[in-house]
Amino acid sequence: MIFTKEREKEQIAGQIAEAEAQLAQVQAQEELEPARDPYAEESRKALAALGITAVPFYKTVEFSEKLDDSACAALEAQLEKAGILDALVVDPKDMERVRKECPEFADAVINVTKPGISGFAGLTVSEELEGPLRTGVQCILSNLYVSRDTENGSHAGTNHIDGAAVRDALSELRGQMEQLEREYGSVPDFTEIDHALAKEKECELVLQMMEQEFTRATEQEQKAAQDKNQAYQVILQSCKPFSYGRTEQEYDEVLTCIEEYRSLWQESREILFRLVSERSRRSALQERIEQEEQAMDEALVEKRRYSRSIKEYDIQIRQYEEYLNRPENIEKARRLQKHISSMFELVEKLDFDYIMNSQALWGCFETVKGLRIAELRRPMNSQVVTVIRFTWNGHERILDVQ
Repeated sequence: MIFTKEREKEQIAGQIAEAEAQLAQVQAQEELEPARDPYAEESRKALAALGITAVPFYKTVEFSEKLDDSACAALEAQLEKAGILDALVVDPKDMERVRKECPEFADAVINVTKPGISGFAGLTVSEELEGPLRTGVQCILSNLYVSRDTENGSHAGTNHIDGAAVRDALSELRGQMEQLEREYGSVPDFTEIDHALAKEKECELVLQMMEQEFTRATEQEQKAAQDKNQAYQVILQSCKPFSYGRTEQEYDEVLTCIEEYRSLWQESREILFRLVSERSRRSALQERIEQEEQAMDEALVEKRRYSRSIKEYDIQIRQYEEYLNRPENIEKARRLQKHISSMFELVEKLDFDYIMNSQALWGCFETVKGLRIAELRRPMNSQVVTVIRFTWNGHERILDVQ
């Protein structure tokens, strides 16, 4: 019963909030915009682009003060149903432009040029309207006929929001809400009982968990006792062959001996570990010695090979020196040196910037004022090239030290 009342109370509160929001929305809006199809919207944009003033009919009129809210809603519904409410009102002079310049115009226009005698007083011309539009609206109202029922406010089937009806519904819902609050207030407060029941459930859960934990602990204790008895029996069976008795003192002596044996076993184990480590280290050292000896043998072989090469090169050098020291070769070398020196002298006079590459020519001549020399050296079968740099200052070749 309590929960049913609470749900009913929440539903009525939601209905009140919705009605209040709906009433506030109606009161906040100055005018409700009628729904239009896209073609009508495009037609109104086309008129605005042409500079033609076109005002919806509902913006050109005001309700008469004699009409109550129900009559206003009924009249508005009747005008909307007749297609007059959102129809456009334009200056009669602009009607011809609308026909000629907007051939695809797809909206409704009210065009009344002569006053009528309808005598309808439910609507009045808006005070903000001036000029030809005001005159046109007056003609429209004088030609407007509305049924007496509509004028008196009795119109069935309207879809518009009636402010008075909303307020009546809101008042009725508030009365129901107050009645429910009184009924709900008369129901006893079971908050403490609910808390107590929740606490009882929590305690039952904790008790169940503790019982399970106690059961597990009991099972473990029983298993430990069984293991202890089995171990005791094993010890008794194992001690039967021994010469000592089964008194507590004798057992203490046995335990002492066992501890001594364990200590000796641990020392022996550590000694064995050290021996194994030392054996591994000696094996690695022996392997390294063998590698070094093999490298030394290979170096001796390489040394003998280089010694033979040096002897061969010495013989070739002596042969080259004998060839170069011949008088005719010395004269050729002198003339060649003179020609090369003259060539460098010519390059210096022409003030050229140059880079030269030669296997034997250094360019160190007195006719050259200065040079930067880089000698590339690569030993036989080597993958490394060494760059040795020199500077010639016109008189001496100097090694660059970096």
